[in-house]
Amino acid sequence: MLRLARFCRFQVAKAPKWQDIFMAIMRSTSTHQGQGKGQPPSRVRAGPVRDHSSDALSEFRPMAGPMRAEDRRAGDELSKANRRLASGTLRSDEAVEIMITFKRHGQMTKCMEVLNNLECRGIQTTKFHYSIAIAAMSALGCSNVALRLFEKMGEKRLERNHIVYTSLISSCMKDKRWELAAQLFEEMRNNGLTQSTITYNIMIKACGAAKRWEQALCLFEEMGSRGVERDVITYSDVINACADAGQLDNALRLAKKASSQGLQLNTITYTHLIKACGDVGQWENAVQLLTEMESKGLKRDVVTFNTVIKACGVSGQFKEALRLFEEMGNQGVKRNTITYNT
Repeated sequence: MLRLARFCRFQVAKAPKWQDIFMAIMRSTSTHQGQGKGQPPSRVRAGPVRDHSSDALSEFRPMAGPMRAEDRRAGDELSKANRRLASGTLRSDEAVEIMITFKRHGQMTKCMEVLNNLECRGIQTTKFHYSIAIAAMSALGCSNVALRLFEKMGEKRLERNHIVYTSLISSCMKDKRWELAAQLFEEMRNNGLTQSTITYNIMIKACGAAKRWEQALCLFEEMGSRGVERDVITYSDVINACADAGQLDNALRLAKKASSQGLQLNTITYTHLIKACGDVGQWENAVQLLTEMESKGLKRDVVTFNTVIKACGVSGQFKEALRLFEEMGNQGVKRNTITYNT
């Protein structure tokens, strides 16, 4: 744990302070809204000055037609939350609900604004404020900010539960910080925290993206031995990791196991399997998987067909490739440039 703490501090030391990053995000948001200092609005409307507290509604209005009831409620919630934040009298307990409101409606930077507002006024902040802020920054892919918040929780001796760890691991994965994600995952285990299906799925996907299929497979097997549920996302991610690494036998074995568990793999995973078959010259298996998709009612899109046609072409099966080309037209799948070039 000490080694991880030092590693985290080193990572944070290299990056700007989270307050600076947050202010940069806010400045960027202001620029997109066209309200930067000295910049006139893009359009000038005639008429009386209106209350801009209702501007939050505009994000939820459809292009035409009446506003839906749920959109109106969302706009009302955001307007109320913005007014309370602007009042400068926000209480600690009230702030949690307001942060949840902002996060639910995708206003991630507002969560940081609430936390900053409380700390600037000397109001006590809790693990709930920090947990929501970390989740919000993770959703934005701002791992440096999320990591700094995580460190501050430690400094304040606030409980860092499995939800906080999972959010931070997800943020590291999005920023391709595989080593840090792995260390956080290991620290969870050492601290006796629950490692749920979601946590494992994030790590397996990260291993696949980092071309570490052995670790992905190891985590998959570990889930079984520890009694952690393996859902369709688990199977899809580990199959993709194996298929992309050329481990066709493992990928096909896992696909068969998923089917025996009553889990339905999606078009993307089948396409990964088909590509893996083509890479090792198994064009018959590639065609068989395409047929299997049809029998299971899965959509076979242009990418899937192109992948099978390429597998046939590389193996010199030009007659079969032409048949599949014709089948695309019969199935109403629009051919693209890649189809013709393949």
